[in-house]
Amino acid sequence: MKPRVILLFACCTLLFTSTARAEPLEIAGSWWPPYQMTENGQPAGMGTEVIREVLAGLDVPHRFSLVPWKRCVLMAERGEADAVYMISRQKDRESFLLYPETPICASTYVFFIRKEDAGRLKFDSWEDVAGHSVGVTAGYAYSEEFWKELKDRAGIQEAGTDEQNFLKLVNGRFDYFPCDVYVGAVLLKQLGLSDKVLFLKKPVVQKDYFLAFSRKSGLRDLPGLIRTFDAALKKFVQSDAYADIMAKYLP
Repeated sequence: MKPRVILLFACCTLLFTSTARAEPLEIAGSWWPPYQMTENGQPAGMGTEVIREVLAGLDVPHRFSLVPWKRCVLMAERGEADAVYMISRQKDRESFLLYPETPICASTYVFFIRKEDAGRLKFDSWEDVAGHSVGVTAGYAYSEEFWKELKDRAGIQEAGTDEQNFLKLVNGRFDYFPCDVYVGAVLLKQLGLSDKVLFLKKPVVQKDYFLAFSRKSGLRDLPGLIRTFDAALKKFVQSDAYADIMAKYLP
């Protein structure tokens, strides 16, 4: 490691540890494989490992809690968690969250449909969903464009989890379901539904996902802490270690 890099790393570590509490950093997430999941009862997944590696490099104690997504966001809003991860940047969330500049990763949402509807259902433009029903997952932001375009075109049905929505899709409760392309592939395999569902290639939503910090956290000098984490994350996402994590989890 070059002397300049060593010096920067040491300064970042000193700043981070001087602004943190003695207790572990409480990080809330949800079940969203391959980004957030458990293995042998322990938090795992691509997003989990990236954050764990960065914080370990900064010698910052931390722990992850995986809870339903709406509760996860509420914990950050109330300050019951210091941070929440795999969360997108939305204007309404900035009232209770502070974001670093660097995302954990980017995500692409596509529409999933039943295989039997291939050729009948398509998504070349938003007009293609007019008159159809779309399943959504409670608490997901998707995008402003998504809600605006669907508002007067399609019926909306909400369920608590992506798994529930895939089951509803297969059972004909609605026609389209937007989901991250990798999340969808993993969940369909786990549910044994890979032969019943396919996705349409045109992206529905593309967004970045972050580790964002609660404004009500008990951490001292929160802006300084975020700058320190961001500097370390920015370097890590350019490393071979980051590429190895991506290759390990993404199908």
